[in-house]
Amino acid sequence: MSNRNRTPVRLGRPRSEIVAAVIVSAAILVVAALAVWLLRPGAPGVRGGGGLAARQPRAALLIALVLIAGIFIVMRIRRRPPRRFSLRTSLALGLGGLAVVAILAAVFWPGGLLRDYGFPSFPNRPEPPTSVPGSSTPTTAAPSTSAPPTSGPSGSSGG
Repeated sequence: MSNRNRTPVRLGRPRSEIVAAVIVSAAILVVAALAVWLLRPGAPGVRGGGGLAARQPRAALLIALVLIAGIFIVMRIRRRPPRRFSLRTSLALGLGGLAVVAILAAVFWPGGLLRDYGFPSFPNRPEPPTSVPGSSTPTTAAPSTSAPPTSGPSGSSGG
């Protein structure tokens, strides 16, 4: 065998491929964490429990719309970058504008974006009676002080 026909083996990958793989991996982790946070189930019959989608459906809708719009903006700018700005500047302006629009949508959402469940107050229970029905004098249960002393752990005094 001669060494003339052999070409050197490329040992690494281009930096752009590595950066793209890291970005896609981070995006997958972020989407998975958001899905767990938004969609976790609450206790059955408990109002306001569970993930954000169960407690605050309007906020979850806004987050979903912002994510979809962000993906669209990134795809559009990467496919045809504007000539006026660099790719990074265009992405920063597009996603920054999306953040401003999302904040304005959250502030001016008709009927309010968030719902406040608050804590339920104690149910209105009637006060316990202070007198026996049919009697005009109130009765109070006072502890008896004339009980005979007991000895031993079981209370028996026997031997």
